[in-house]
Amino acid sequence: MENKTKKCSFKEHKNIDAVIYCRECNIYFCNKCMNTHNGFFDNHHHFNLDNNNINEIFTGICNEENHLNNLVYFCRNHNKLCCASCITKIKGEGNGQHSDCDICFIKEIKNEKKDQLKRNLICLENLSNDIEKTIKEIKASFERISQNKEDLKLEIQAIFTKIRQILNEREDELILEVDEIYSNLYGDEDIIKESENLPYKINESLKNGKIIDKDWNDKQLNLMINNCINIENNIKNINILLESVKKYNIKKEIKFSPDEDDLNIFEESIKTFGNILINNFLSLKQYSILAKLGVNNGYFGQLVGYRFNPSVQEVLHVVELTKAPIELLSVDQEDKEINKILVKKSPTITLPFLILSEGVLSESLTIEEYLATKYKPELLGQSEMQRAQVRQWVNFASFELGNCAKEVIFPILGWKKYCKESANQANNQLKKFLIILNKQLNKKKYILGDTLTLADVSLFRHLKLFFQLVFPLGLREYVFPKVTSWFTTISQTHEVKKVYGKLLLCKSPVKAYTSENKL
Repeated sequence: MENKTKKCSFKEHKNIDAVIYCRECNIYFCNKCMNTHNGFFDNHHHFNLDNNNINEIFTGICNEENHLNNLVYFCRNHNKLCCASCITKIKGEGNGQHSDCDICFIKEIKNEKKDQLKRNLICLENLSNDIEKTIKEIKASFERISQNKEDLKLEIQAIFTKIRQILNEREDELILEVDEIYSNLYGDEDIIKESENLPYKINESLKNGKIIDKDWNDKQLNLMINNCINIENNIKNINILLESVKKYNIKKEIKFSPDEDDLNIFEESIKTFGNILINNFLSLKQYSILAKLGVNNGYFGQLVGYRFNPSVQEVLHVVELTKAPIELLSVDQEDKEINKILVKKSPTITLPFLILSEGVLSESLTIEEYLATKYKPELLGQSEMQRAQVRQWVNFASFELGNCAKEVIFPILGWKKYCKESANQANNQLKKFLIILNKQLNKKKYILGDTLTLADVSLFRHLKLFFQLVFPLGLREYVFPKVTSWFTTISQTHEVKKVYGKLLLCKSPVKAYTSENKL
C-alpha cells in the first residue's frame, strides 16, 4: 500500500513527518530527532525522504496496511516478499492476499535469486552499452513521428482545400449555367423594360395610322406608302415583343438537382469522408483492425484471421514458403463483435480471407493455391497427375485426419465433449491412415518425392497436434517411422519455426478431460 508520508518513530513526535530513515536502526526520524541521532551514529546510512522515494526504502517490514511483520516469505506467483499476515489462510481486513499462492521461505530462493542477479547484471551491462544508441533511436523516432504527424495534417488540409476549390468551381459553373438557361428560355431582361413601352407604341401607331387614313394625299404617295410601311413594321415589332413577353407566362419547372434526399446522403458522405488509418491492431483495438482493413502498407495482400488458428497458420506456412508479400491482420477469435463485422467482407462469410487489389478470396486451401500459383507453382505439383495427387492428399488431411482430430484432439483441448467409443474408433482409423502415409513415404523425402508441396503443408498441419499430444516416442519410431522422419524434417525448417515456433513432441499421451479423469 502506498504511503505519501511517514511519521517519526518516537512516541513524543509520532504526529510529525519523518525526514530521514536509518537503515541500521530501522527507524524514521523527524527534524528534531535527526540531529541527535546523527551526533551518536555518524556512520549510519541515512535516506532522505520525499514523495518520490518514500515507498522505495526497504525497512524489512511489510508495507501493507496494519502489517507490522518482518518480510520472511516469498510469493513465487507475484515475485514479491511477504509477511505472515500476507499468507495467512484467514482472509479479511487486509490479510491473506497471498494465501492461495506458491509461498516459500526467502532462504529457499537465495541461490535462485543470486543466479538471476548474475543474469540481470549481464543484461544491465548490455543495456548500459546500448542505452545511448537506444535513446538516440527513440529521439530520432520521435522526430520522425512528429514530422509524420505534421505531414499528415498538411496532407489533410491539402485534400480538403482541393475539395473546397472543386466545390467553389462547381458552384460558379452552376450559377453561370442558370444564367445561360434563363437567358435562352426567356431572353434578355431588357424585354421587361421594352414591354413597359408597349402601350405607348401601340397608341402612337394607332394615332399615326388614323392621321394617314384621314389625310391621304396621292400627290405625296411615296410619303403615304412609307408611313404605311412604318406602321406595319411597328405592328410587326410589337407582335414580336408580345411573343417574347408571353414566354414569361409559360410555366417551366427548373430546379436544382440533387433533391433533399440526395443532399442528405451527400452530407453524410462528407461527414464521414476520410479516415485516419493506424498501422499494424468497436474499442480502439477494434477500430485499429477496421481502419487497417484493406490498407496496402506496401504489401501485395492482407490476410485476415486469428494468428493461432490452425487454418491461418497453414496459410502463413505457405506465405513463408512462397515469400509472398502478404501482411497478417490478426483478430481476436473471441471478439464476436469485430468478427461479425469482418466476416461480411468474406465471400463465404468465414475466416480467414485474403484481401487483394483485384478482389477477396476466402477458404484456406483456395488462398494457398492462389499464392502457390502466383509465387511458387512447384508447390502444386510438377505435372497434371501430381497436381491431382496434391489435391488428393490435401483432401485426405482435411477430411480423414480432420475427422479423427475432432474425436481425439478436440476433447483434449476442451473444444468437444469426450466420447470414449468415438475416440477409440478414431484412434483405430488414425493408425490405418498413418500406415498408409508410412507406405507412401517409403524412399521419399516428401509425400510426392523430393519436392515439398501443399500436400505436405496440409498433412503437417493436421498431424502436428497428434505428434505433440498423442503419439509417444515408441509409437513414432516403431509403428510409422517414415512419417515421423518426414514430420521431423519439416518441423525443423525455417518456415515452420517462424509460423509454429519450436515444436515439442509428445513424451506421454495427454488424456482428455472426463468426470473420471480431471486434467
